[in-house]
Amino acid sequence: LAYEAQVPGVARAKIDGLARFYGIEDAEAIRFFSVHVAADEVHAATERALLDAHATGADEARLVAAAERARDALWGFLDGAARSAGIPACAAPAA
Repeated sequence: LAYEAQVPGVARAKIDGLARFYGIEDAEAIRFFSVHVAADEVHAATERALLDAHATGADEARLVAAAERARDALWGFLDGAARSAGIPACAAPAA
């Protein structure tokens, strides 16, 4: 949820930066980011509603462990993308 909730703002910042610094404003050129603004707002809201409706205090340890696994998987994905692009990897986030 924490990641999904950040994506729309990141995508908006990228759209703004592409327009401001590179003059890229064509809807098709920024489509990837536009889609993520809309889709991830829905994803985050849906995830929050599901957690609010179904999670209890007894689920906390299991949910935290699942979130940590998801964080680590995303970090590994981003490291792989960086390596493929020749960008040095950053230190992993603190657990």
